[in-house]
Amino acid sequence: MKKNLLIYLMVAGGAFFLQACGDDDGPSVNPIVGEWELESVEIEAANPEFSDVNSNDRDNLYRESSYKIEFNMDNTYERELSFFDGDVEEEGDWEIEGDELELDPEDNTALITDFEILEVTEDDLRIKGETDFFTLLPNFVQQDTITSQAVSDSLFDIYGQRQTLIVTFTFERD
Repeated sequence: MKKNLLIYLMVAGGAFFLQACGDDDGPSVNPIVGEWELESVEIEAANPEFSDVNSNDRDNLYRESSYKIEFNMDNTYERELSFFDGDVEEEGDWEIEGDELELDPEDNTALITDFEILEVTEDDLRIKGETDFFTLLPNFVQQDTITSQAVSDSLFDIYGQRQTLIVTFTFERD
């Protein structure tokens, strides 16, 4: 009788042990996975001399009417920007290392691909990246009408300056 009780306790204990091991939630899903739509953009010039480009009241960066990005569980992404004359679509792979998000597009669309993750919650994603653009120096005064691409190029050669913008994107889960 004692032998049967011992066997019963061993079987019941083993079943309890296996049940406890079965409560594993599986692999965790990165909170960035999902569909996101741009809510706002903050822009600041890296060079204080060009602080007139600073803006915290924008809903786009590239004059797009909408900006959506979807991060998939298989570390691929799809990004779509809609403009009045068409869409820009981009696909590729994404990777997060620490607080750095890197997008590796299949084709170059000249969009920002390297970001610092500032915040990711169930509803919001804030990321910051940098982009370069060319601007004319403040001492440029246009005297005549620009009549050709060659004239435009020569003006940029003389008065142009590459500027770095620091851009913070706030997305809302779609």
